[in-house]
Amino acid sequence: MQQAAPAGPEQVQAELQQLLSEFYSGAGGAERKAEIDQLLGNFKRQPGSWVHCQQFLGQTPQLVPTADGQYVLFFSVLVFEEFVKRYWAEAPASQKDPIRTFLFQCLAAHHAVLPPFLCTKLAKVNVDIAKRDWPHDYPDFLTRLTAALAGDDASAKPTALLLLQLVAEEFVSTRQDVLAARQVQIKQLLTAQLNSLLGSLFGLLEAAAGSDPRLCGTTLTTLSQFFSWVPLSQHITPPRLGALCACSISQARTGELGLQALESLNELLSKNYVPAEFGDFLLVCFNHILALLDMIIADEATGELDADYIDRAIQFTLNFFTNHLRRVEGEVREGEGFNMSRMLTALFQVTYGRKTACAAELIRGAECWDFFVEYVIAHREESAGLAGRYQAGLLMVMEGAVTRLLHVH
Repeated sequence: MQQAAPAGPEQVQAELQQLLSEFYSGAGGAERKAEIDQLLGNFKRQPGSWVHCQQFLGQTPQLVPTADGQYVLFFSVLVFEEFVKRYWAEAPASQKDPIRTFLFQCLAAHHAVLPPFLCTKLAKVNVDIAKRDWPHDYPDFLTRLTAALAGDDASAKPTALLLLQLVAEEFVSTRQDVLAARQVQIKQLLTAQLNSLLGSLFGLLEAAAGSDPRLCGTTLTTLSQFFSWVPLSQHITPPRLGALCACSISQARTGELGLQALESLNELLSKNYVPAEFGDFLLVCFNHILALLDMIIADEATGELDADYIDRAIQFTLNFFTNHLRRVEGEVREGEGFNMSRMLTALFQVTYGRKTACAAELIRGAECWDFFVEYVIAHREESAGLAGRYQAGLLMVMEGAVTRLLHVH
């Protein structure tokens, strides 16, 4: 590996394995580690070193069970990463096409057995290539992923989701790994595909929510990556929001999954976006709050809901009050499905009617009431009868707060 003399793949692999093992063990001291680092760097920068690494990655099932084997696999992926960064633009199509196919198939075939750090790194190299070639030289990259989400092959779905997570991050990144003009172009091209991509993701979320919790969680993670930058008002429609709400309810007692769905909902609601079907959007949120509050009240007897889940549920109520209370109170009337009295009664029961409520839940509930009282005070003159409508209920809230304070002391 050190000299220009040709060496067979077995010899290269044995030497590489020995060097990597020595490097990561640190047995030879700092000076030897620096020497090995230089040798590895020289090998990585050779234009043809990927040929050896393709052979190593082809032995993934044999290499992955041992630490030394994983070192070789990870270094092989780093070599491909270096090749894409340094030589991809000048490489002929006859070389690029087989590499693209091999790396994608390697990830798809071995996703289930690769350690997460190796899997993510291999996926990143696939996306780095797509970032340079899609759609002109790699037209089926995204269509292959969306087809996998809708297909019958369950093993292909986690691979597609991992790649889409990285697409959502890398295709809009401002890092200077591609030319500025290409950065602008790739984001525009991806934005044009968003409706199809998100439709596939939400479809998978609805299918997986009741049958495959792990796949459901990965889908939520992927969606959250897109939520960080997509134009929400165009793409998060009431039915899609409803799918997230349904997931947060159906998975409420499964631990992390229901919590993850609620965190995604809170992230969306905190952005205060206004979709085209705004009345339907508000109604989905309103009904979801009622479902959450009713579930928390019913949980008093069993105590199955996690404290963090209850906290996020009340936070969702607070976010709704903060961003949309005036619209519900002033622009959309109760006859259209918004029963504010029912919501406030449920919120009162959650805040002050449960013996099992912890301090954090009381504080979060008090924040909701604080905002509501401030709203009534601020708008009592412009909205006739507003203060009178809620006077009796707010007196009960005050009594509940005083009772809690007396109980605490």
